[in-house]
Amino acid sequence: MGPRRLAAPVLLVGSLIAAPASAASAQTPDRPAPRPGVAPETPWTCPASHPIKGYLTDESGRVYHRPGSRYYEETSPDRCYATEEEARRDGSRRAPDS
Repeated sequence: MGPRRLAAPVLLVGSLIAAPASAASAQTPDRPAPRPGVAPETPWTCPASHPIKGYLTDESGRVYHRPGSRYYEETSPDRCYATEEEARRDGSRRAPDS
């Protein structure tokens, strides 16, 4: 049996060096920092570690509700936050009556 042929020609330029995993996940100019908060557990609940419910509205933009606030139970979050500061870093503001 003769040598195997590749389906298409392969061109190698330079040497390939794998970067450490930590360097690949670091913030770079073309890779922004990860968004604060976490995804909700269900359409209506946030993890216990991130109880603040955040969502985007057409009228008000990004807002958040704290546990115990007037509309907290009715709010379906698209993001959950551990602290109000984390919610503000994500561009949210406290919802009225919250």
